[in-house]
Amino acid sequence: MPQYAALGKKDNVMRLWKLYKGQMKVYSKGYRIMITSLLKMGDSESAEKIFEEWESQQSVYDVRIPNHLIAAYS
Repeated sequence: MPQYAALGKKDNVMRLWKLYKGQMKVYSKGYRIMITSLLKMGDSESAEKIFEEWESQQSVYDVRIPNHLIAAYS
């Protein structure tokens, strides 16, 4: 995903995300990668949606995930 994000190919990033979510349980690392990839492309709205999805599904809170969004806004 980060490679496609560096090339600015959002469709491919989203395609891989859907495949990833369909194949296995997504852990915090997967959400971090997806959020940082979207932020690299300047898509903060989609990153917020992924963050909200993570927030609703995770029982363990990983402070690094919201920190990526905070850094992008500052």
